[in-house]
Amino acid sequence: MPEKAKQFSGFILDRIVQGEKFWRVVILTREYGAQPCLVRIAGKNKTTCVPDLFDESEILLDKPKAGTDSHLRFAKDYRLVKRNAGISGNYNALVCASKFASVLAKNAFPTDSHESVFKLAANVFRAFGEKPNAEATYLKALWTLARENGYPVREDWFENSCFEDREGIAAVLKTPLEQLCVDPRDVTHYIHRLEAWLVREHHFVME
Repeated sequence: MPEKAKQFSGFILDRIVQGEKFWRVVILTREYGAQPCLVRIAGKNKTTCVPDLFDESEILLDKPKAGTDSHLRFAKDYRLVKRNAGISGNYNALVCASKFASVLAKNAFPTDSHESVFKLAANVFRAFGEKPNAEATYLKALWTLARENGYPVREDWFENSCFEDREGIAAVLKTPLEQLCVDPRDVTHYIHRLEAWLVREHHFVME
């Protein structure tokens, strides 16, 4: 029997124009993780809303389109649930949220962690849109992503950091974003080290 269209909730992680009639988007779902699909932008079935980065959406996905990547599915319907507009109004938040979305879009995670990754994305994008200290939000997000997927981020990366870095990292991780008072340059240093560790030790793909 032909595979039926299925409805999913998700967050838009990436969006580019593909041809003259489609957006090629990557949507993060709790069922399948990051899922590429085509959303029509022209023709009689034109969508009523243009997908945007970080949108919380509902999408009806058809079976893969003939002649395309077998993982690439066609969206029969796309509906915006919530637009995280607060992110686009803050440059640092936009940069950090885009980096985190790219990490989620470009890296595969175990099937049994899709639910936790989805929940993490929901909390992180909300924080980027509503709370201060975007760099710290990104560091916390990367740390949590690594820990919840079984990478030894505390046992290896943290414990092998110098004493001064361990103190600073611990302060960022333990302090609520609204109460955090830290030099963004220090947080950026921790971020670069954590990203490098994920790439070197666990083959993550970064921007």
